[in-house]
This record gives sequence, structure tokens and C-alpha cells, in this order.
Amino acid sequence: MKRLVSLAAISLACTAQPLARGQESTLREKIRAALFVPARLPPLDARVHGRFRPAPGVVAERITYHTLLGQRVTAVLYRPAARQGKAPALIVVNGHGGDKYSWYAWWAGIACARGGAVVLTYDPIGEGERSIERKRTESGLQTSIGHFEQAIAADPEYGAAHAGLADAYALLASYGVVAPREVMPKARSAARRALALDDSHAEAHTSLGFILSFYDWDWDGAEREYQRAIELDPGYPTARQWYSGYLRAVGRLGESLSQMKQAQDLDPLSLAGGRDMGRIYASMRKFDQAIEQYRRVLELDPNLPSAYLHLGMAYEGKRMHEEAVAAFEKARSLPGGNPLALGALGYGYALSGNRRDAEKLVDELGALSTRRYVSPMSRAFIYIGLGDKSRSFEWLERARQDHDPWMTWLNAEPVFDPLRDDPRFGILLKTIGLRR
Repeated sequence: MKRLVSLAAISLACTAQPLARGQESTLREKIRAALFVPARLPPLDARVHGRFRPAPGVVAERITYHTLLGQRVTAVLYRPAARQGKAPALIVVNGHGGDKYSWYAWWAGIACARGGAVVLTYDPIGEGERSIERKRTESGLQTSIGHFEQAIAADPEYGAAHAGLADAYALLASYGVVAPREVMPKARSAARRALALDDSHAEAHTSLGFILSFYDWDWDGAEREYQRAIELDPGYPTARQWYSGYLRAVGRLGESLSQMKQAQDLDPLSLAGGRDMGRIYASMRKFDQAIEQYRRVLELDPNLPSAYLHLGMAYEGKRMHEEAVAAFEKARSLPGGNPLALGALGYGYALSGNRRDAEKLVDELGALSTRRYVSPMSRAFIYIGLGDKSRSFEWLERARQDHDPWMTWLNAEPVFDPLRDDPRFGILLKTIGLRR
């Protein structure tokens, strides 16, 4: 607080009267001291990883640069598309609020660039507040939807907000917290609206690719959208991450790993990207590498429910039932978890021989489904663990009817291994356009 008061006093001194000769350098030093700016700045080694157009008349660049401590910071630089030469410059610092999505920085960058300024919005500690993908909790996504809708109400032609809205809706379905049929059509409409406003918008092509693969099961169409997004913006990490997921779903694991490595190079502190790298290793049945990867993610965020869920699945791949149950219980206990964690815990109980508690969780999920949406996949997990193939396929069929995004992973996730030799599994794959 003292620093802020000091800085305010300096600002008042600057505006109260014209500066005398020599005062400018003195005030500059006071400002540097108040803001902890080192006397000698380190080499920034700034790199541009891609360009895109978030709005008419505005160009944005995805950049990284070095700090004094040698860390690499991610940032977005907004500038007027037509301006040449020097321009007023602004810095917008992302905060660390509850929804972890600084829509205001995005909006300020575009608004000020339209006014002729250059705006740098940076992520101060690598948490990526400009991306809704960091935590992906139900409350965070719902809050993001509200922010995007406000932005669209203020500017209906704000294509980036339509693309962000599409992602938020789609991720609610992907995480099993809202019925896919309730939100995926809204996601598709928002993505297509963004593309209607600007067909060169990489984020919107990525959003549409996600919807086509995880909901429509239009595999050819999804791949075209992902490839177009990467062509437009090779430095957009989400395009490569989600394309990697597509490649994993269709069985092209080597390509999937390659795309994910590129995504990680572009955004090395992405929680979702780090977690999904672990899922690729698990799909390759490299469970030790998967476990190591999930642990790295949990070092960045010890309270990420989805990382514990997939860590538990990797432990089950090694038949480490006690460790798996502990991971599933942690996923269940954390704020932001969802009913899939209950299903995973029941799966873990069943495989560890605790059938009684596994069956209790089936009943608990049934009761929960009277109050909120519960993915059919949750109960499918438990019946797979119990070895009840008939009920496993019954709940997988319900998941198919719901267009549950987890159906995308039938070929990829080891949890489905006990069902692969059953003829019904091949039939189920065909209904969503996949092959063994």
C-alpha cells in the first residue's frame, strides 16, 4: 500500500505543474523504484509465436519474453493494423481473480488498439489468465460465459468473444457437468457466428473442430478445421492441443504426441496441456511416463481435479489399486470436481475388490442425477470395474445417445480395455464413426 501511495504522489507531482529541467530523470528513477524496475533491464529475447486478428482494424501477436529471473512470460500485444511508426503504449496486467479469465484485458487491448495505442497484456506468473482452459471448473466456465455474453452485447461483431463463448459451452459438456445436447448446439452456433464475422479467425476454427469431433463425430470435418486453424496461426497452442486430442481419438498416437509437444513448447505452463500429455502416454500404455507427467502438472496446481482423476486411471493401468483409489478420492473431494470423479472412484473401488462401496456409488450417482446432470459414463466406469459387461454397454449406449464427449475416447482410454474383445464394442465404435 505504501508503494501505491508513493506512486500516486509521484503522479500528482507530474501533473500538478510543468517539469523543470532535470526533474524528468529524477521522477523516472522514483517511478522505477516504486514499481521495482531494475536499474538494468535483462535481455527480453522477445519472440513472436503467431499473429491473429481479434477484431477489425486490430492485429494481435502472441509473444513470449524473458524476465530477470530467467522465466519466460507469455503475453499478447495488440496494435492498430494500419498504424506505422511510434504509438502510445499501455500495459494491462492480468489479475488473479476467481474466474481466472481476464476478459477485461482482452477487451481493453482491442478497444485501445482501435484508438491508436499499442497494448501489452501479459501473464505475470504463467497462469495464463487469458485462457479459460486453465482450471475448467463448472463455476469458472459459467462465469466466463457471462463475461463473453456481456462483451457480445456491447459489440455483436466481436468475433473473438463468440469463439470464446463457443469454447466455454463446449467445455461444460466435455467435463460432464452439463448435458451435451443443452450446450453443444449453442457452442456450434457461436463458433459459426465467429467464422461468419471473420473466416481467418484461428480460434473459431479450433472451436468448431472441437465441436465437430467431440459432439458431431464428424472426423473429416473436424480435422479440416484444426488444420485450417494451425495454418492461420501456427503459434496458437490450443489448436495444436485439441488437434492432438483428435489424433489420439482416431488412433494416430505418434502424430498426437508430436502436436502436443508443439503445444507445450508454445505454452509450457498450461495445466490442461500438461494433463493431456499424460493422457497420450496412458493411451500408449506408457503408464510410468503418464504418472510422472500428471505429477508435474500437480506441482503447478495441487488442486486440479482432472489431473487426479487421470492419475488414478494411470495407477490402475499398473494395477496400483491403493494409489489409484487415493487419487480418485482426492479428485472427488476437491472443489470444481464433477460426477465423473464419483464414477472413477467407484471404478477404483471395484478393481480393488471393494464391490460394496462401488455399488453404493452407483446408487449415489442415481440419486444425484435427480438433482443435476450426471454423465452416463460415470456409471459405465463402475460397471466396467465390476466386470458387468451387459450393464457397461447399457450405460455406454446411453452415453452415445447423449453424445457424451467421453465416447470420443473409446479407442484411446485404457479404462475400456476389458470391453474391446466383445463384438458390441466394435458395433459401438462404428456408430460414432470410429474403427478399432
